[in-house]
Amino acid sequence: MPPAEPVATINQTLLGILLAACLAVLSVASYHALIKPLGHDEALLLQAADSLSKGDGFASYGAMRGDGPWLFDPHITVGPVTLVPLSVIWHLTSGEVTAVRAFMLAICYLHIAGLFCLFQATRYGLLMPILAISSFLSIANLPIGAVQGELAAATALVWSAYAIRKSRLLTAALLAGLAVQIKLVFVLAGAVLLSVWAIPAFFPKGRFNIRHFPSAIAVCFLFSAPTSIFELWRFLSFADINSWLASLDEFKYFLRHQNINTTSSWLDSQVLGAKLRGLWQAYPLPAWIASATATPILVWAILRRYAVKLRRTAPADPSPRHRGQTRRRMTENKFPVAIAAALIVCGAAMLMGWVTQSAQISNRQSLSFFFLLMPPLFALGGYCYRNATSWTSGAFPPSPPPPPP
Repeated sequence: MPPAEPVATINQTLLGILLAACLAVLSVASYHALIKPLGHDEALLLQAADSLSKGDGFASYGAMRGDGPWLFDPHITVGPVTLVPLSVIWHLTSGEVTAVRAFMLAICYLHIAGLFCLFQATRYGLLMPILAISSFLSIANLPIGAVQGELAAATALVWSAYAIRKSRLLTAALLAGLAVQIKLVFVLAGAVLLSVWAIPAFFPKGRFNIRHFPSAIAVCFLFSAPTSIFELWRFLSFADINSWLASLDEFKYFLRHQNINTTSSWLDSQVLGAKLRGLWQAYPLPAWIASATATPILVWAILRRYAVKLRRTAPADPSPRHRGQTRRRMTENKFPVAIAAALIVCGAAMLMGWVTQSAQISNRQSLSFFFLLMPPLFALGGYCYRNATSWTSGAFPPSPPPPPP
């Protein structure tokens, strides 16, 4: 049954207000991003961009080691997928920080466009993409225009999810591999996202089909190709194999000391308290309330959906045309939900990895959780809201009419 006219008008008005608020927040944040001074981590990453622009390779100035240039400095935690384009901009503009900010700002716009494309193609208007974008813009200290890798890697994963939505698995695998190369910690998120499509495709009815073996090899190859090319670049950049092995040892040493469990325990009350406090401060209170509201709505909708399936009888018209239309409707509804759920799992995995493994307590480390989990959570909440009437209809038999007086 269509909603009543006053309810529909109110919904459209609220949606318009939310859209206007998103545009206003994005405009103000973009302006401040262009004039913001560089931070310490950004300066280190721009050392690599400057070295690349001068032809000195993927290196920092070596201040942390005491001499330089330091080829493949492990403290450079953003890959060349982001830093090579930055080096070109850095060279063409003679080190203009505003141009660098504009490039990173374009990545933010690309992320928003990815959220819009991913959730808009579901026959439900603008509700889902606007909810996803508003949850993204609600993040406190959102690194719009910042020279960091978290947002760029999340952007690659969002577009990978869109490629899965369009059944372009090889493109999705390549984009997920680029996300890993941008920020290594996204390797688990990329693997989880690809498994949403790969497992049903390669293991229909729980059994592997040999016909899908070449596709499985192609997916694994494209997923690992960006990192393999980077490691090949590392090998060719050194004059001998001992220097290459020493570079790998430096990277392993850096990873060990980034793990909280190497020197302490992740259950340490001070460290865990600082992480949870930073996590709470990274999202405004109204957004936390909205996410806490969206979660039970999502669970309720899933349970009701199963109730509808159990009670709904077969359609009155079992013609092939009717069955084909039903199958297409199920396909249209299934894939956005599955991909959004996979992104939620990716975000939860990133959060657990930061809390239980990372020695960094800054709430910047939680950004990947907010980038990957909150937009699909809010979008799924809107999806369940729009489908509440159709999902609950037929879930329970109607009450009998009252007896006549």
